[in-house]
Amino acid sequence: MLRRRSGWAHLLLQNHTRNRRHTLRRETTPAVMSERLESRTLLTVFVDCHAPFFGNNDGSSWKDAYVDLQDGLQHARYTGDDVHVADGVYYPGNAPTDTFELFPGLQLHGGFPGYYQIAGTPDRDWTFHQTILSGDLNQDDVRVYYDGQVDTYGVEGLLMNIQNNEENSFTIVTGSDDALIEGFYIESGHAVPGPPAPGTAVTPQMSEGGGMYNHHASPLVQDVVFRWNAAVRGGGMTNIASDPDLSRVVFDGNLANELGGGLFNSESAPQLVNTVFYKNHVTETQRAYGGALANMADSDATIWNSTFYGNWAPAGGAVANLNSDPNLVNNILYGNGAITQGGTSEIFDDASSTPFVAYTDIEGPYLSSGNPGYNNCDHDPVFWAPDGSPNPNAAAPAYGGEGPDQRWATEDDGLQLDSNPENFSPEIDTGTLIQALPNSTIMVAPAVDIIGNPRPTLFQIPPGQVDKGAYEHQADAVQDSLEPSDADALRGDLLQQTTRQAMLSRSPEKIAWDALQLDARSTHTASASPAQTPGDDWKRQFAQAHTGARPTEIDPTQHVSSSLHPVSNERTQPARQHRGQADADMDQAWLELVEHDLKSKLNVF
Repeated sequence: MLRRRSGWAHLLLQNHTRNRRHTLRRETTPAVMSERLESRTLLTVFVDCHAPFFGNNDGSSWKDAYVDLQDGLQHARYTGDDVHVADGVYYPGNAPTDTFELFPGLQLHGGFPGYYQIAGTPDRDWTFHQTILSGDLNQDDVRVYYDGQVDTYGVEGLLMNIQNNEENSFTIVTGSDDALIEGFYIESGHAVPGPPAPGTAVTPQMSEGGGMYNHHASPLVQDVVFRWNAAVRGGGMTNIASDPDLSRVVFDGNLANELGGGLFNSESAPQLVNTVFYKNHVTETQRAYGGALANMADSDATIWNSTFYGNWAPAGGAVANLNSDPNLVNNILYGNGAITQGGTSEIFDDASSTPFVAYTDIEGPYLSSGNPGYNNCDHDPVFWAPDGSPNPNAAAPAYGGEGPDQRWATEDDGLQLDSNPENFSPEIDTGTLIQALPNSTIMVAPAVDIIGNPRPTLFQIPPGQVDKGAYEHQADAVQDSLEPSDADALRGDLLQQTTRQAMLSRSPEKIAWDALQLDARSTHTASASPAQTPGDDWKRQFAQAHTGARPTEIDPTQHVSSSLHPVSNERTQPARQHRGQADADMDQAWLELVEHDLKSKLNVF
């Protein structure tokens, strides 16, 4: 049997031939898009469904804002301007087939107060000024939650079905390459078609991706909540031959009949960072997989620092992998339910799937044949209040994991880790800052969490340790114990900036190179006691693993072909004291080794 090619070709450090669908992958990143538009004066198209009646409805200001978002998108399609959208509810149109269609170059931002800003409220805050894209065209949807009268599936407050949504929009948002959408709630899509009218064909978009549908389209999606959407596959989002970047995204209470209550991927390799999958549900009882997320047909997603809680499906309450090899690092999968068809309640793998799972908390036994992961555990993560609060007068909970303010990505979210001494979460400070994947990709932990709070980074002295999951506790998240020199500070600022650009550009080799340069150079300019330091040990081990020689014996012109090894979080930077010339020479040789090794992988000699 021929082994399928990995969908990770575009992320490898080596120069592999990309498969067919990756020839359609965008070559323009958000950073390049910005540079491309620098040569002209950027304008803004304003949209506010509550714009004053005396405005001109031409999008030129908040007073004269477009009332209909479709008008604002049409304007921006011809001008290339950004679109700013005020809080309120926006509908794609009057027919189920209407959708908000993104296009290349679009930057769509929600979360603005609009013309009627209340004194003392923030100018832009997507969690406070909720900008909602809704498919509930008749505004009559009724959500039915678990009420104790049927099998519990082990999940409290699970959304069971949505009534009166037959007329809803099939798909709220249709994606595009080179597009950015941020700061929105996307809700009430219904990609579950009834019997087609005579002469009308049922298209995939009518049955996949109730919230968002990406077909050969790889947008950047950040600060977005997908909730209360339904589909046959991919209640919240569907990706077909697409590689979108999802950052600080929540999938809450979405439904699918067959695959992926929250997210469904086919021939796709999306990257998910700081995401939350909360109480999504696959409703069929047979041949139905992935309560939160389903990967199939060579969909090798990367899922980093994400939290899965309260999702349910017949197989794979959290994640199902069908002929796919995703990578999961620094995640929490806990409290998800399943009938356990050939797998656990958290992850289901078919015989053709071998995911890489590392530094991840997975409830229950997870045994995958040949699984190359490590440093996983089965702990109660000790969330603050994951199930929210019951409402004694209604079937629906008063609020769920979003907390009492009923807004995701805020300081009262219930899926944060408890740091109280008497109930301290075992997943605090137990993640990894940097990880080598089986395909030699080097991944670095995000610099902030889903709320925007800082995480420890490689740029700290000494490096800190990151929490697992989407939330970072803030008791000691960032501690710089040493005063860097002006040169070190400048270097750190520049490297942090370039690393962020590299992340947006999906360039893990650039991230790795920046991080390793900083470590080597800050160590070189720092000082140390005559005694050997843990940092020196790590560099010696690194060099020996690559060449079998001490760093001072390395010939920088020698070709090094082996893969980078994962970097241990236990190493620390040496104290800032005077260093001898021998150690300085060792550091320089080590830096040259790393440079040569990375360049050989990138084929830049």
